[in-house]
Amino acid sequence: MGSATTHVGTKASIVPTRSNTIRYLQITLAGLLLLALLACSGLKSTSTTSTTTSASSSSSAEQSNKEKIVGVWEFVKSSDGERAPAGFSVTVQFTSDGKMKKTETRGPGQQPKIEQGTYTVTGDSLNASFKDDAITFTIKKLTDTQLIISNVDKGTLEFQKK
Repeated sequence: MGSATTHVGTKASIVPTRSNTIRYLQITLAGLLLLALLACSGLKSTSTTSTTTSASSSSSAEQSNKEKIVGVWEFVKSSDGERAPAGFSVTVQFTSDGKMKKTETRGPGQQPKIEQGTYTVTGDSLNASFKDDAITFTIKKLTDTQLIISNVDKGTLEFQKK
């Protein structure tokens, strides 16, 4: 009779809830860690032949994960196919000196939340540290345009280079 009803089992929610906010924060953090892992993984080209072509023509193919991760990455989706809601975005910037910056925007007209941290990439591990947290991701895929990282708690996160 005029009282509000709760719809149990609905996936989408117009009003942000604590659990949605926590999930988005987890996705954001996982993405940052994945990016850091890719940058420091140190994977090398498997080619053993030497070439006399200019460095600029072969540099892309020979870049290590540590070099490839440098730049700005934008969250695309999580392992369950969940994408960021409209107006919500997460970007992670990895610099060549091991620093990272996560920028999270929660909606139109909202001030972005910025967190600074550090990262290392060792093998296929991306280790990211922030003021109050540290997390390790496994780099599943790192190309010039795509970064996929995973963590037992966070699942798989996919990013696209901006």
